[in-house]
Amino acid sequence: MSSTRDYLEKVFRESPQWISSQDSMVDIAATLSIGPICLILRSFLRTRFNRLQIWEQFLFDFTVVVMPILMSFTVFATQIPVYIVSLLLIILCSARKLNLPQSTSTPYPLESFGLSYINSYRALVNLCTVIVILAVDFPALFPSGFHKRYTRGFSIMDSGVGSFVFSHALVSAEARHKEKGLSFMKRIRTTVVSSSVLLLLGLARLFVTWMTNYAVSEDEYGKHWNFFFTLAAVKILVTIVFCVLPFPRFSGILGITLGIVYQFGLSVFSLKDWILTGDDGSGLHNGSFLNSNRPGIFSSIGFCSLYLVGVQLGRYLFRPEMTGTWKCQLTTLHALTLTTTAFSFSAWLTHTQWEQSSRMMANLGYIAWQLAHNTFLLSLALVADLIAGSLPNSSPACGCEGCPRIRSCVNNATTSEENREKCDMKDRDIKDRDIKDRDIKDRDIKDCNIKECACILTAINKNQLFFFLIGNVLTGLVNLTLKTGEVGVMGGMVVLGCYCAGVTGVMVLMLRNNISTKFW
Repeated sequence: MSSTRDYLEKVFRESPQWISSQDSMVDIAATLSIGPICLILRSFLRTRFNRLQIWEQFLFDFTVVVMPILMSFTVFATQIPVYIVSLLLIILCSARKLNLPQSTSTPYPLESFGLSYINSYRALVNLCTVIVILAVDFPALFPSGFHKRYTRGFSIMDSGVGSFVFSHALVSAEARHKEKGLSFMKRIRTTVVSSSVLLLLGLARLFVTWMTNYAVSEDEYGKHWNFFFTLAAVKILVTIVFCVLPFPRFSGILGITLGIVYQFGLSVFSLKDWILTGDDGSGLHNGSFLNSNRPGIFSSIGFCSLYLVGVQLGRYLFRPEMTGTWKCQLTTLHALTLTTTAFSFSAWLTHTQWEQSSRMMANLGYIAWQLAHNTFLLSLALVADLIAGSLPNSSPACGCEGCPRIRSCVNNATTSEENREKCDMKDRDIKDRDIKDRDIKDRDIKDCNIKECACILTAINKNQLFFFLIGNVLTGLVNLTLKTGEVGVMGGMVVLGCYCAGVTGVMVLMLRNNISTKFW
């Protein structure tokens, strides 16, 4: 017992991660708010540059969205308040130059936006994660305060896996009220297929890191465990929960209860001490599979709790009465603001009065922080969409449907069945006006959007997991070919810029060719 206590005191007294983990929830929220602010700037600039060629659309998105986010994690990381004010001033200048009264264009109807702010949020989460996983390897650019806290505390990198889990929960079948259309066997089959894909990716990553002797910290997940295994474990656990208790409308209560019970086990039954120190009290990850991977295995319980609460929020957002009008969207914004406030207070209370947030264990403090953090980003994404909807020649903050050549097709494709029959053939460049086959018409509308689309966030949303996988592969290749610790500021920015252009460019090419890697 004394050896365990000595080890814990050493970890919390001497660990560099613990010493530098003084970032607050507010600091992290401010840094990650750059993404939604860039979407607002994109909407204003898009009203002035609404007739862009394909390559111009990609360059526009890369310049206005991707590069500012990259710089918020690197060269401007220590000047976030000044950076935010500068971006807001640019937005104000763009708004002043936008002569709304004299515009002859009709503002894009908010009804056709649907829940596009969820797409914006999910794409931004993935984009920020892919940027950070390589940026962290450049100490000349990436601040030490952004690094992971393997024991306790807050940081930018600690929010990655939690945000990924939460964003997937928002659009799950249960969140979209589709659980009634899924039989028990179909749900099991879907879970088996999707989990098998994640398990194969996890095994592939484990094999590659072992073959290349790639440095991986065992304190994060364990000796063999990794991010993909966590996603697979959460998927399997949640499916088991919904099969045993088929009441997804109560998933929020179930998730909070699971989080409290898990925290009770960490605190009362000394599960926390065992996760930190292991069987022999040395803190090493060796011996049995359970002891070697204890952080990854047991943190999956906390992420399962986070997922269940995310499903509950998704069920609220996907209700039919929550979309379609300004009033509905403002009601949603009000509800998200109250939810963010409640979760923020819970995170502060748990972190200060019970136990500090720990990503390694995914304890109750971490769960509450991630709920507050992600609902805040979701609220900002909705604000960006509301602002975009008030502008002429505009489109959803994450999309490119505002192009005049395809707007009528998109409007008709997303509204009523009667309007779909009246889709403007001239804009679609279709000579045959007597097409009666509905499948052909729907496919043509879809192709019309894809051929004219080079929006980076839309492309990321189409292949979320593959985008993250490409980022991991390129990150490994960069680290194997470069001594990133010795690269300076300018060299690092060039490498990161090329990396971002490469991963986003691949996504856009896949979008334009209608390639999807999701087959389940």
